[in-house]
Amino acid sequence: TSQTPLFLKFTTTQKNNSLASLKKKFHKMPQIITKLIKQKSRQPTSTRKEIAFGLRALAQSNVIQLMWTGISYFDGKYYTISKRDVDARRMSPLDTHKISSNDINKEKNINFPLHAYLHQKTGKECCVLIHNQNASWLAAQNWIENALPPWDCNCAMFARPGEVAEVKVPYILENLDDIGKIEKHNYELNSETKLAILPNRAIAVFGHSINHAVMRSIYLNFAIETMRNIVSTGRENARLAEPKELLDQNYVWDTNPLFSNANHEMNILKKAMDLPLWWDRVDLTEYSDDNLDEMSLLAAVSIPPDTEIATVGGTILTKPTKHTVRLATKVHLHMTDGGGAADSVFTRLNHSFNPNVLARPNPQKECITFRALRAIDAGEKLTFEVESSEKGPSAVNLQKITTEVSRSHLKVVK
Repeated sequence: TSQTPLFLKFTTTQKNNSLASLKKKFHKMPQIITKLIKQKSRQPTSTRKEIAFGLRALAQSNVIQLMWTGISYFDGKYYTISKRDVDARRMSPLDTHKISSNDINKEKNINFPLHAYLHQKTGKECCVLIHNQNASWLAAQNWIENALPPWDCNCAMFARPGEVAEVKVPYILENLDDIGKIEKHNYELNSETKLAILPNRAIAVFGHSINHAVMRSIYLNFAIETMRNIVSTGRENARLAEPKELLDQNYVWDTNPLFSNANHEMNILKKAMDLPLWWDRVDLTEYSDDNLDEMSLLAAVSIPPDTEIATVGGTILTKPTKHTVRLATKVHLHMTDGGGAADSVFTRLNHSFNPNVLARPNPQKECITFRALRAIDAGEKLTFEVESSEKGPSAVNLQKITTEVSRSHLKVVK
């Protein structure tokens, strides 16, 4: 009809892509749309969690050898970038910075201006900055100009002219105001660039999503290993892919969802990772206001009653702090997720007087276990009850929990 039904206007406002696509077929499938409207939409995984998973995947694939490898993502308004001082194998979503594009020059993180510049020049959403032996070797090869030699299928991904560019920037780009001084040297860096060679013996790989850029980085690492072996035996004897073969290979790389979305490969890597129990059960959602570090936790999947969501350990202190959990007298747990984050993601668990999660301290094992009090739908915010008769800031998020009581709520003490 010419007028959009009220319920379709409502769901479109919520940017429900599945319903928007079904809207065109409304006259054929009204029962499907009605069913979808009754379901709660699952919130997307936060960029912070995707970056953490991407770093873990790079570590699992032996791409990361030093702490300097990082991932950045630009959504058109905000940059999110991984921290440098973390163990990538235990990367937490909180091991990330987030900053508005208007505040790049105010940020003290030395990686932000370079990442912002690379995003702006290529127009790509994701950038992976790699520092390892292979990256240093590639950056030192002055015979490589605007493409890699098409020696194998992995090299072929970067073998078309213009897919490789050398970027000339200061060793440390302190702010974006310096771009005018270097712009004339970087005319080759554009939307066709997949791989940039940087002056500090690092390389940058670009993609339209985090998974895409991470898998390109893994394939590139394989390609460089091949190149190093061939060069060591004499590259003049190497067989190059025919132009049609190169075209066919890149058509598969760029259009086949198996490779362009990289979900299949990432799932293979995921099976070998040492992920915490909560990883597939909890998502993070970020607020759209100016408080970029304010987050809440959501159920990533439907969770049955009394299901363990997570068991979290950390550092034991004798005195409480703002983010400790009281396990027993003079036993306070500062929850962490490993990596480099100072806090666990469960410090972002908000309280409610109608909770769906119970926090159960275990002083003997120096940890706290979170269990579902009832069935929890995918996409539902995870909360627990805070009850306190004390004055002062004793009921802020997950603070100073004591023990479980007979009713389904928690008691908090100062």
